[in-house]
Amino acid sequence: MTPYTLKLSMDGMCSKTRPKYIEGASSISIALVGLLKSLSPLRLRIQHGPIATLRRPISESSMNFWRETSSSDIQDALAFTIAAIRTTATTTTANYSQGPSGNVDLAVLRPEKQNRTHVTPLIDKLARGLFREHLEVVGPRPKRLDERVLKQQALEARLRLLDMLARTMNDRRKIEFPHAKQLQHRDRVYWVGDVVLTQAGSYRDRRVPDVPTDLDSLPDDATLPDFFWFARIIYIDQQRKKLHVQWFEHSSQTFLQEIGNPQELFLFKTCDHVDIKLVVGKVKVHRLPAMEAEVGPLDYFYNFVYDEADASFTSVNDLNNSLAESLRPPNNCPACLIFEQQSEDDYGRKIDNGRGVAYRGERYHEHDFAVIQTEDGPAQIGQIMDIRFSSRARQLGSTVLTVRVLGRTSDIIDIFPRDRHLFFTDEVADVSVADLVHRCSVRHYLSVSDLSKWLAVSPFHFYTKYHFPSLDVNDWDDRTELLPDNIPQCMSCSEEDEKRVKQLEEFMRRRRPLRALDPFGGVGAFGLGMEESGCIKMTHAVEISPSAAETLRRNSPGTLVYNQCSNIVLRRTKAIMWTFPRVLEMANSYRDKPQLQERLTVLLQAFHVNRIPFCYMENVRGFLSYNLNTTQAGRYRVEGGIKMGGLKFLVRALLAMGYQVHFSLLQAAHYGTPQSRVRFFLIAALHGHTLPAFPQPTHDFPLHDALELKFPNGISIRPIRTANGLAPCKFVSIDDAIGDLPRFDWKNPRKLELSTRQYLDDIPEEGHRNIPAIACDRSKPYCGPAKTEPYHHRKPLTSFQVRCRIRPTTDLQHFTRVLKEETVERVVNIPLNPKADYKSLNPYLWEWQFSNPSSAVARDGFRPGLYGRLDKDGWFQTTVTNVEPTAKQSWVLNPYCKRVVTVRELARSQGFPDHFVFYSMHSDVKTMQRQIGNAVPWPVAAALGRELRQTLFRQWQRDQEEAIVVE
Repeated sequence: MTPYTLKLSMDGMCSKTRPKYIEGASSISIALVGLLKSLSPLRLRIQHGPIATLRRPISESSMNFWRETSSSDIQDALAFTIAAIRTTATTTTANYSQGPSGNVDLAVLRPEKQNRTHVTPLIDKLARGLFREHLEVVGPRPKRLDERVLKQQALEARLRLLDMLARTMNDRRKIEFPHAKQLQHRDRVYWVGDVVLTQAGSYRDRRVPDVPTDLDSLPDDATLPDFFWFARIIYIDQQRKKLHVQWFEHSSQTFLQEIGNPQELFLFKTCDHVDIKLVVGKVKVHRLPAMEAEVGPLDYFYNFVYDEADASFTSVNDLNNSLAESLRPPNNCPACLIFEQQSEDDYGRKIDNGRGVAYRGERYHEHDFAVIQTEDGPAQIGQIMDIRFSSRARQLGSTVLTVRVLGRTSDIIDIFPRDRHLFFTDEVADVSVADLVHRCSVRHYLSVSDLSKWLAVSPFHFYTKYHFPSLDVNDWDDRTELLPDNIPQCMSCSEEDEKRVKQLEEFMRRRRPLRALDPFGGVGAFGLGMEESGCIKMTHAVEISPSAAETLRRNSPGTLVYNQCSNIVLRRTKAIMWTFPRVLEMANSYRDKPQLQERLTVLLQAFHVNRIPFCYMENVRGFLSYNLNTTQAGRYRVEGGIKMGGLKFLVRALLAMGYQVHFSLLQAAHYGTPQSRVRFFLIAALHGHTLPAFPQPTHDFPLHDALELKFPNGISIRPIRTANGLAPCKFVSIDDAIGDLPRFDWKNPRKLELSTRQYLDDIPEEGHRNIPAIACDRSKPYCGPAKTEPYHHRKPLTSFQVRCRIRPTTDLQHFTRVLKEETVERVVNIPLNPKADYKSLNPYLWEWQFSNPSSAVARDGFRPGLYGRLDKDGWFQTTVTNVEPTAKQSWVLNPYCKRVVTVRELARSQGFPDHFVFYSMHSDVKTMQRQIGNAVPWPVAAALGRELRQTLFRQWQRDQEEAIVVE
């Protein structure tokens, strides 16, 4: 039988087309693949609606993906695809028929156009009582317990609490030891491995709880964790009558607080010796599988280790526990073993007969290179020449290293575009082991076959070519060229590094990239930035905005893009990357709450259904202030509710579904973005997978922000090291980012000038700057030079420019919006001085808000920045969706030219490469600016991708070491 593909036409009829790409596949597989990736784009237009579903031809490079996809997965995809098309056909007219100024990209975001949220029974159960929105449950609802059963369980729990509290008032009981692993106290028998309750003490900001002398006055909502701590017995010290225990933390005592599962415990990384008299009883604790399951009403369970230092939840390391259990007391405590190892490394442990030192997980030897912390600016790079250990054991700073200091070529001459080009010097310095940040690798440029590829492996890879007598270079001619043999290396570490690079290359060749789906894709910066690591491929994306969806499709032809609501596009797909919509500056205002609640539940629904192995989420910093169950106190103000409820609910739900979780604030400038932009990120990994780390800063940034997260229970965390002098590279300045782009001015319309004749003598003549001046023509959609205008610098001058120009572009999009003539005239009259603004304007150019004491600007103290000119040696302020000289973020004037920043300059501020071309209906520049402002910065996504690749690579290495070779 001859196989055929199915192609849906606009009227719903089917036509038959012989397949062109696949050989050796079954007819049903070919038919399904043909529908999913048909030969021509499938476009459905309802009246004046936009593209409903976007398709691209299947390519040879993706054949392996489809050959390895099971027929059941394809059938599920087929069923979903048809459902999505049908849903689009029935909803497109309503969603796109009207909008502000006819803009369909804004129309789809209007509240009345949103779809009802559908969730699984588990998500419905977790969200019950926390969201005011009605949730549609897909599948049978779980049975609720009878009211009488609930009352009986509550009574039993209270009686147990009263019993335990009563035990604290009577400790005159004999302690017996029938066995080495057994004790008897308070008429109870305890064994090693039991989980016991001990009277709670003081810990950090927690005070010793007051036990009421009259138990009848005990509050009705009191629970065991309010008065007792949970601990597992590791061994019994009969001589001292103490128990050595490893602590648990109850969910209510973590940052989850009231949203935590009342029966869930988390293993703590700390241990202690506890007086047996403080033990009042024991509880039954289950080790459950990855998914949260039901346990007895008076029992507890645990799945994860909780680290209070970074508020992370990770899987229990059974291997470490097994190794500890194989040892005899007192050496059988897993927490003690980890603590002792970390303590030794924190003080600098001597290794390899004194030729090296182990410090905070890194091993350093003579002739190794290291990143060394400095008091200011980027970290120093140095080569270790000598290591001296003190006789004073375990005293931080007692180990001293002599290092040869290396300099940065970019500090002395601007003709080298790479910021990781170093030079050797004769200068040496003594540094403490506490100043070591990270081991790095420095190679002679001739000793590396593919320099660009080698540098891309790690941000801690550097290269060298020259030697200067000192760091203070006065003359470029003082250099001498180095030979590879002139650079001593630690041979063992050098060979280990080379082996690791080769293993990474083998890993990348042999492992198929993980498939990724972004349900709130935007223009795809998050996924495409992570793709640079080579370990993922964004195969699917959902984006409700027609223009953003088309932009993504054009820039990522291999991605199947659904221009549809993500609430509808729920499907079975192995995917790893998810991101929130970036529209939540006022997350607690009434108009935004339903949208955020919908996004949270949609994401969790997808996690639960698909068992996605890795999940990445991003949102504005304000997400941390999103409270649940608030009361509307005004148009833009709410009160009460569960503090940080959005984050708590998200983490609680992920834990219930078996996900490890950690989160952090990331500063985009720390990863090579020429912009100050702080965003919230969360990473989750399914049980059985290693949780990827957050990338530590690679670029020093002068604007200090501790990136601290403070929780309502008083705990605060700082997962990212933000102190000065830790990152090896300088921050990327505005000049580094856009200095090579073509330059042009706006032509002065002189409209306000002509209406105010007395100021004509003060107007400077145009044309003396040798820069073309282009008129802002209101009849055209934008103002700027031709698409193929040559760069201002023929060759890129910085590493950032090299990355942006890695591929040629068909359309540089170096143009601005066409603003009102009055606005244009004010812009061109702002002096070309860094940070000049409206205060420099001649009074005849003032707007009402600049001078009237009743204006909002006046009430704000005439804040600086309106019509603000950027400083080329500084950085962009947070790139937003509204690029206006009088907007909230109004530092938008180009540092060299008399105009605002162009679309390409704005894109460079987010790290987009020049070959990435933005699309908008009717060439609307404001829509393009919105796409850029909503994107995840490309360098941040790339940094996250590198860490994911490192996690997968290490797991692959472990698998290779444990593999059994059959001959």
